[in-house]
Amino acid sequence: MSSKKIHYTLPDSILLDSEVSRLMVWQPEYPVIVVGQSNSPEKYVNLDKALIDGIAVIKRPTGGETVILTPKMLIISLVLRNSKLPGSKEFFLKINTILISLLEKSGLQGVCYRGISDLAVGDKKILGSSIYRKTGMLFYHAVLNYGESPEYIASYLKHPVREPDYRKGRSHSEFVTTMVHAGIPISLSTLKLNLTRELEEKLEI
Repeated sequence: MSSKKIHYTLPDSILLDSEVSRLMVWQPEYPVIVVGQSNSPEKYVNLDKALIDGIAVIKRPTGGETVILTPKMLIISLVLRNSKLPGSKEFFLKINTILISLLEKSGLQGVCYRGISDLAVGDKKILGSSIYRKTGMLFYHAVLNYGESPEYIASYLKHPVREPDYRKGRSHSEFVTTMVHAGIPISLSTLKLNLTRELEEKLEI
């Protein structure tokens, strides 16, 4: 079931067609709900509300839970192509270490690695990510919540079937936080530029 019959091209799909390593840090033009490869929209999305509000529901090729992307978030999409790629656990550790350092330099304190690949401020999630891979390619996708209301997210997404231990059954509105809520003065556009520069330098893209 799709809530809106439109064509929404994620930069992710463009990157996957690339034959070289590439990085894009981007903002969605409008809200879209993206369902994980093994997720059923009916189980994970409040489809009636999405339909009424005209929010597209699409599926991605990577695993992980269902998310809603909005213009108040930054999306990191990265394709690495190499004959000797790191394991997923190793790569999550490497890129999360880079992101924690950058977020702390941006003024966000208390950022830590939680669950399989999340970043959190204390016990509240601020970034989620997933990896899709095949021979010679690793595709990394992350969503950083700069300023989207946790209540807005909770209005479209049902409670996931699987959750990290540190979530402890909390709703999206209780579990998610934002950089704006933490009072970080950096603008979204500046953060986007800094993320791009830092990741290109540290990952040598």
